[in-house]
Amino acid sequence: MLMAFVACAPPKEDPEPQPLPQPLSNSDEEGQKRQKIGNLQGLGHRSRITFISYPDRPHQLELSFAFPDRARSLLRPDGARSAQRALNYRFGDQLWSIQPGQKESHELSGVHATEAVLEFELRRALFLWPLGFEWTPTEGDHLRAEVVGFGHLEAVVAGENPHLPIQIDAFDAEDQERESFRSVSWIEEAGRARPAAFDVYLRGGLVWEEEVLEVDLASRYLDAFFIPADQRENTAGQAVKSCVPFQLGRLAFQRQALPPNTSLTEAITEAERQMARSGETLSPSPHVELTSAGVPKAIWLVLKDGTGRTSPDWIGLDGGPAISRFLPEPAITPLDLREMRAAAVGAPRALFLRAQPSHTTPRRAELVWVAELPSREH
Repeated sequence: MLMAFVACAPPKEDPEPQPLPQPLSNSDEEGQKRQKIGNLQGLGHRSRITFISYPDRPHQLELSFAFPDRARSLLRPDGARSAQRALNYRFGDQLWSIQPGQKESHELSGVHATEAVLEFELRRALFLWPLGFEWTPTEGDHLRAEVVGFGHLEAVVAGENPHLPIQIDAFDAEDQERESFRSVSWIEEAGRARPAAFDVYLRGGLVWEEEVLEVDLASRYLDAFFIPADQRENTAGQAVKSCVPFQLGRLAFQRQALPPNTSLTEAITEAERQMARSGETLSPSPHVELTSAGVPKAIWLVLKDGTGRTSPDWIGLDGGPAISRFLPEPAITPLDLREMRAAAVGAPRALFLRAQPSHTTPRRAELVWVAELPSREH
């Protein structure tokens, strides 16, 4: 599927597309329920890739996963306009692609869907290693894991660290090699090993060299993020819940009121300016407090560790029930607020928007409605 972005069409000898299993029914809600792997709710990473065929035009690649069967990729040239991006989505056994310059998605089926699943699972296996798959020794330094219904993965653990793979390959149900990660190098980061660089092969041929720029183990993703916008209202099983309940942890922050008529963009810019001047260890996400009508009224400088301070300048917001709504960019529409009110009970104890850091592309945001605590918890 990623190869399709660079005009690598499926070979002529590929079999005719066969239908995928039917999407899960309404009685099963949206399919497999989300679950943690290890202590992780999701996984993301950003890489720089250099195609062998045109080495002077590097690309950025972003992958996001929620477990067990949700994935999304975005590929575009460095510095390109947003319209030049290519997107792929997986939600259970349904897969879609949006080509560069297009807004409408098309669903993948048959061999193309199988290839897409294997590519996503190959990448998830590498970045979660060894979690998420049941790896079985086969011969020598080789391990094997099944991708049920689609094929299998094979890993080679050798070299300086025999516990980390130097190569992982994806094979389809006919044991034909598809995509392969080779010459994998690893680094230690935040107490765990993560891939630093590797070469990507397709059917035995080198396609690109990849350098991993960052790995994100903290972000939470809503189901809507893994379904194209033009599919969110008619997906089988009514998979999308645009407003998702969750438990908000305690926040400790400094609050700075904003002048009247401050726009959301101006508020985020001011939050970033104040964050850059602060000597505290802060959350990298700008936080903007909103009125019930969605108007910015203050910025919050949120401590990263969530603990309080003895100084009266620091405010503590107790955690508790909250509603979260994914936003594809730091902008709020009347529909966002209407759906938040419909999903919530009563007036919000707090309403705020937290945007991803400014270097993130595309820059997503989250609208958070914090519910009143039950009277016994006040």
